[in-house]
Amino acid sequence: MNNKFNDIEIVSISHVKPSPENDEIYGEIDPQNDEFIELIRDIKKNGIREPILISADGWILSGHRRFAAAKKASLDEIPIRRLAIRRDNFDSLAWKKELRAHNHQRHKSVAIRQKEMLLGIEPEIAYRQLLKAREEIIDANESQLFEITGRMNRSEISLAKQAFLNAIMAVVLSLRTFWPVSVRQVHYRLLNDPPLRNSKRSDSKYRNDLKSYKDLTNMVTRGRLTGLIPWNSISDETRPVSNLNYCVDRSNFIKHSIFNLFRNYHRDLLQSQADHFEIIVEKMTVQSLVQQVSRKYCIPTTTGRGYCSLDPRKRIADRFSRSGKNRLVLILVSDFDPDGLEIAESFARSLRDDFGIDDVLYIRALLTEEQIERLKLPPNGMKAKKTSSNYKKFVNKYGRNVYELEAVPPETLMTELTQVIESTIDIQALNKEIKLEKQDAAELVGLKKTLCEFLQQKGLANED
Repeated sequence: MNNKFNDIEIVSISHVKPSPENDEIYGEIDPQNDEFIELIRDIKKNGIREPILISADGWILSGHRRFAAAKKASLDEIPIRRLAIRRDNFDSLAWKKELRAHNHQRHKSVAIRQKEMLLGIEPEIAYRQLLKAREEIIDANESQLFEITGRMNRSEISLAKQAFLNAIMAVVLSLRTFWPVSVRQVHYRLLNDPPLRNSKRSDSKYRNDLKSYKDLTNMVTRGRLTGLIPWNSISDETRPVSNLNYCVDRSNFIKHSIFNLFRNYHRDLLQSQADHFEIIVEKMTVQSLVQQVSRKYCIPTTTGRGYCSLDPRKRIADRFSRSGKNRLVLILVSDFDPDGLEIAESFARSLRDDFGIDDVLYIRALLTEEQIERLKLPPNGMKAKKTSSNYKKFVNKYGRNVYELEAVPPETLMTELTQVIESTIDIQALNKEIKLEKQDAAELVGLKKTLCEFLQQKGLANED
């Protein structure tokens, strides 16, 4: 197709036609706009400085504002350049692309730039990219499938076990602030005032043993299934489930996006600290409690279910490297048993020997021998495992009793961890960052309101 311009012509303004598609892309011309009024004054005084570009059959490709201003200025004739293409050879979408191609020079708002961008995107290509992105997300979060076989019939809760269930329910409700909690945490609370597992049997008092714990697990399951124990009050962090969020349509997506806009802002409150901090948690059953504290201080938390593989250690090393700090401080939360005590030293050795971090300090926040004695924690009913490579070293120093993190009441665990963190970091520097974060939050609220008003004006969002 020949896109060569012809020479400037002077034609009657009535022979030139504005393209209706122009308003769809760039919006209707506001006659009250100050810049448009100034353009009218300039045209009255100096005429049209830059000829209007039109097609061979008279449709405007570039110069709609100049054309509108010329009509307001009561011009009878206007200068034009004619392009050797015809409007009737294009469908609506193709003509919009021509308009965009001949209007790169104009000043454009965010909304106009977005509309122009959409004209250059092929829907089929965009959809294939979307499908690919979905597959990548699903692959990253895919849960293991399993087959359901057989049928399980659970007996009703007898009157003899009702008192045991009531005691469990009372404990769960007392921990409401910390929901979801693990069954192990309920177990240790029951030991404070052991109920009878069967009211008809005086020898069935709840104990710190495997049989009692199995009865508790069974009763919690039955209580949740019958609705007597709130389902979301109990966690099972060892079995994660993947999920995707779907939207009804584009409008629904925009509404949710606006609602969540800027809501997840986190200032790095430790950026002014001399050291880089990381928290290592041995057990997923206390992960939610630890994260309630770690998020407050912006400390990354790694949960390992025992010894972590090499990949989490590499991520810790990478975060430390990006921080630009000179020293890495590891804060450990683990059981008091042969392997739990070894985890911090194992991490420190690996980060030093495998990743070349020479200055590593590790601090045991929980559990310590001092805490066990001060908090009067009960042992978990089991002894140190002889199969552990650290068995002899542990038994020679501490004896055979071992203690679990779940034995620490949730509020106490969080308090102990908080005290360790605040005794290690620079509190004055932290408070300065918190003050700046508050200022950031106020500015983000103002920015969100401004953006919402803009979207409402463009009809892309509802006022609610």
